[in-house]
Amino acid sequence: MFTNSCKKDEDKNNNTNSSGTVTDIDGNVYNTVTIGTQVWLAENLNTTKYRNGESIPNITDANQWKTLTTGAQCNHERLTNGDKKHGKLYNWFAVNDNRNIAPPGWHVATDYEWSILYSFLYANYGASISISQAIASNTEWYSSQVSGSPGFDLTKNNKTGFNALPSGDRDPNGIFYDFKTYSFWWSSTQSTEQSKAYFWRLSFEEGTIIKQSYSKQFGYSVRCVKD
Repeated sequence: MFTNSCKKDEDKNNNTNSSGTVTDIDGNVYNTVTIGTQVWLAENLNTTKYRNGESIPNITDANQWKTLTTGAQCNHERLTNGDKKHGKLYNWFAVNDNRNIAPPGWHVATDYEWSILYSFLYANYGASISISQAIASNTEWYSSQVSGSPGFDLTKNNKTGFNALPSGDRDPNGIFYDFKTYSFWWSSTQSTEQSKAYFWRLSFEEGTIIKQSYSKQFGYSVRCVKD
């Protein structure tokens, strides 16, 4: 059963709103947030089922993962017992499946919608504080200051309420990386190269979010936007 409440609490200083909650087919309840003109999930997607109730296979074996051309999901190996706040890692085939992984009334963000978010962040936060700080969660990030890199402290801001967590990724060979240091989110947009799709990343070492395109076999987090 799905629900979608929309109680707004405006933050006039930051042009963001706490927008309520939405529930997926697994019963996971997500906080949502309005940033500029968009309403986003404020958490990574955690569903194990497509919208029609069919399961998204949970693939733990690396050899099996790297041969897939169909949808799959998993927990990062650092979260073997699961962790709702980090959500699942999905290959792009799950993102692109016509059974849909987003709750009704929502969809996986397109590359263009990520670009809209970036433009809003740059206009409202880029000049005074890092974009990274404006969207990163207040916990769990490894401090870049420890490694002697540029020194973006991602643990003292999250003014937008986007609440980006360093949930890491899984590469096409099924190997897990980057927990505590990177966020990666698929877009629903295929790259100009048919074997790749666009995604956006947030690093503990950088002051912004960056667009790239990699193999559809990577396992990344997913954020959804309201239709």
